[in-house]
Amino acid sequence: MKPLALAVLLLCQAAPALAAQAAPRNYFLEFYILHILGVMALLSLASERAEKAGYPSARLKLAWNWILLVSFAACCVTGLALFLPVGKPLSKLLFRLHVWTGAACCWAGLYHSVRRMRAMLPSRRAG
Repeated sequence: MKPLALAVLLLCQAAPALAAQAAPRNYFLEFYILHILGVMALLSLASERAEKAGYPSARLKLAWNWILLVSFAACCVTGLALFLPVGKPLSKLLFRLHVWTGAACCWAGLYHSVRRMRAMLPSRRAG
């Protein structure tokens, strides 16, 4: 829970600094990446709270695995579709979808890894 709270805290602190920059185009804000990461952070907090309230952990893990799978697949498909010779408006839409699904996939993957960190570390009993 601490890494998740730290990530949300850093994300909240970075938002005003990014908004105050005088760059001609801020793609980080233009593509709504902060908004998507914020929604994913709220989903993470909601699932943590639901687990503490007694909601079955297996269902929550299944939901997060589906979010990870769907966002990864969509990111892959839109990334490959960018190589197709399509018109500029469709190309821009594909790029935005690629960025959005990539941000969601990144957050879901990080949350997935943090939740399973205990299983990745060697146990103290073995050895």
